[in-house]
Amino acid sequence: MSSAAPLPDDIEALKSLLRERDAQLERLQDVVDSQKAVIATGKAEIEHLKLLIAKLRRMQFGRKS
Repeated sequence: MSSAAPLPDDIEALKSLLRERDAQLERLQDVVDSQKAVIATGKAEIEHLKLLIAKLRRMQFGRKS
């Protein structure tokens, strides 16, 4: 339903629209939460790889003076 569409005057129809919107918002929040989890996992992997690179550099070139 577009925001420009007129709202019905019937209370039951309005309640139905609100339930549909709540369900849609819940689905969208689930998508956002799952994407946040993917991002957090990616960030953790990047940090792990940075530490691994630093360790390998120390092994190959020694400590910085």
